[in-house]
Formats: sequence, C-alpha cells, structure tokens
Amino acid sequence: MRRLPNKGLFKKFLKQSFWLYGGMGIAQIAGVIDLAVLARSLTLVEFGQLALIIGYGSVVNALIDFRVWEAILKFFNEYFAAHDFGRALAVLRLCLAIDIGTGVVATAVLTLTAKPVARLLLDDPELADEIVLYGLMLLFTTTETTATGLFRVYRRFDLLGLKDGLGSVIRRSLSIAAALTFGSLHAVVVALMLGGLIEALLFNGLAYRLTRQQLGKVTGHTPLAPGELKRILSFVLGTNVLGTLKLLTEHGDMLLLGWFGGPAVTGVYKVALSATQLHYKLKIPITTIAYPEIVRARQAGPAQLRSTIMVLLSISALATLPSALILAIFADSIIRFVSGSQDYLAAAGYFRIMILGNVVTGLFFWAGFLLMANERVWLVNRIHLARSLSSVVALAVIIPTWGALGASWLFVFNQSVVSTAEFVACLRLDYLFLKHRFVLAPPEKS
Repeated sequence: MRRLPNKGLFKKFLKQSFWLYGGMGIAQIAGVIDLAVLARSLTLVEFGQLALIIGYGSVVNALIDFRVWEAILKFFNEYFAAHDFGRALAVLRLCLAIDIGTGVVATAVLTLTAKPVARLLLDDPELADEIVLYGLMLLFTTTETTATGLFRVYRRFDLLGLKDGLGSVIRRSLSIAAALTFGSLHAVVVALMLGGLIEALLFNGLAYRLTRQQLGKVTGHTPLAPGELKRILSFVLGTNVLGTLKLLTEHGDMLLLGWFGGPAVTGVYKVALSATQLHYKLKIPITTIAYPEIVRARQAGPAQLRSTIMVLLSISALATLPSALILAIFADSIIRFVSGSQDYLAAAGYFRIMILGNVVTGLFFWAGFLLMANERVWLVNRIHLARSLSSVVALAVIIPTWGALGASWLFVFNQSVVSTAEFVACLRLDYLFLKHRFVLAPPEKS
C-alpha cells in the first residue's frame, strides 16, 4: 500500500511557504496596480516600448549573467552544513565577484547597443537613454541573486517573503508615482532604476549582516583546491547556459513581436503575459523551498526523497490548478479591469491559452531541481537547448504568420515541454528509485 504524503513535511513546508505566500500576495497586488496604472497612463505604443526595453535588457543580462544563487545552494550550503565556514566564505566571495563582474559587463553592453536598438526595435532613436537607465538598474540588482541564495540556505523564508513583498512595493510604488505624476516612459524607467538601487542596498545589507551572524567570527576564507574551484566554476558555467537558454526563449517572443508587429502588438501581448506571470508566481514559494529540500532529501535516502516530492507536488497543485480554472473563466473581466481600455481586450484570449503552460509546470517543476541536485546540469542544459532551438525556429515561422496568437501557443509549448522532458529524464535515470524493489519482510526459513 502506498504511503500518504508525510504530514510533518506538509506542515513544515506550509509553514515555510507562509512568509513567501504573504510576500508574494503583496507583490501580486502591487503588480496588478502597477500594470493597471501603466496601461492607463502610457499610450499603447509607450507601454509596448517599455515591454521591449525590459525584454531586451533581460536577454542581454541572461547572456552574461550567472545564476550564482544555485551555486550557493549547492556548494555554500554543503560547506555551511559541514561547519566548514572558511570554504563557505570562499564560495561566497567567488559568487559575489562573479555577480558584480557580470553586472558591469551587462550594463556596458546595453550602453553600447542602446542607439541601434532604440532605432530598430523601439522605432524611436531618442529612447536610447531609457535603455541605458535600465542597464543601470540591472547593475544594481544583479547582486541580489547572491542575497536570495543566502536567505534560502539559512532558511530565512521570512526575509525572502519580505524581499518579494517589500521589494515589489518599493519598485512598483515609484513607477506608479512616476506614471501618475509625469505620464512619460522616461519617468517610469528612472523610477525603476531608483527602485532597483534602493532594493539592492536594503537586502544586500540584510544578507551581509545575517552572514556575519551565521559564520560567527570567521574573518578569512580557506582557499579552494583546484579541483573544488573547477567543479564550482563548471557548475556556474552550466547554470549560465541554462539561464541564458531560459531567458532567450522566454523573451524571444516579445522581441520578435516587436520586430514584426511593432510596439502596439507587443503591448497587448505584454498585458496577457503579465497576467499569466501573476498566476505563475503562485507556485514560486513552493519552488523556492523545493531545491534545498530536494538536495537534503536526496542525501537522506529514497523514502525521504519520494515523500518530499509528493508533498511539494501536492502544495503546488493546490495553489495552481483551482486558480487556473478561475482565471480562465474570468479572463475578459480581468483584462478589462486591469487595462481600462478596449485596445487590450484581445489579451484575454492569449491569457487563457498561456495559463495551460503554467498548469504543466505546476505539476512537474520539481524534476529539474532533482536533476540539478544530482549535478546533471549539462543534461538540463541539453533539454533547454533542444527546446530553445526548436522554439527559435518555430517563432521565426509562426510569429510573422499568426502574430501574438501563435506566440501564445508557443508559450505553452516552451513551458510544458521542458518540465515534461525533465520528468521523463528523472524516470529513465531512476532518480525516483521506482525501479528498485525493497524486501518488505525476511523470507521464510525452509
């Protein structure tokens, strides 16, 4: 008989996710208000241009940035749990140096390419300054990935929830104030830059203070052995490839829509995508908890691993499935309420389609974390590479023909195919130990 999900784990994960859902709830409310104000204060073309600036900046950042929070969860967490604080500090300093360096490079690239991108993608050469300002925001916020990794290792989910909620309020309130006061795209981008700076100073400061408390009086790091350094850098490089493939696929539709359809079409699609992302975020608290818990459960043994995954899956399904049905039913009303304009009503149909992708990831999100916990980062990269190559080809054919409608169905494909492939990989590699047979009772003596 199959065992029911572990009640103790269920309560533990719910308690941990309480702060994350609280912060996310505040962020969701702030996001809806911000989206509504921007859609009303900016013209449809300006709203689309803002979406393209954010999309282009995210793609450049993904090409250069390294997802060091995953390295912190993997390697800093291992040394920290073993009380090897000297090596833990060495990993932290390495990750922080990578974060700062990549932030500087990403900002430089955005600055150098601002004029041609503004002319070719935004249809307005004078918007080059806005691209540069957004690059500065990325420079400020890059190091926050290190802070979020540390919060997860220390299991300070209250601080992660605070970062999600308060950080969103800081950025959103500034952009809302700028939109209502000045009603210009330039003012909104300046507000985003200032919000990013304030958020980075606040939460990096909290992470620094907490690390000093956790590591005690350790003042010097223990140099990493060449083998350790190679292992960490290989992992970080792999996560960079993974992050780049994910972001290119996620923002490729936006950039191609801007190229073929112009900022107005992109603005409508952006409203649908923003609404879809609000639904997607319902499972972020449980995915935030998932990775470090899967790493620990894998070390504890097959029974603990299966129980952990079952509990994570149950909570995620409860958060995403009922909400998907409700949002699909009331999509027209939601889009009308948020945008306040008939120009955006086509986004409701795109919204209903894209929700399907969130349903699949809500069921299979844990599979990628399990592969990463087994250090199969390059296998995950191959899955994302196959998805990205097929997606780029499909986008190049479908968007010029079917526009935002085709992009919406490709969003579902991009979301679901990776999660499904990672789940199949876990089964084939037997990371769930389903092929193993355990003796339930000793054989009878003859």
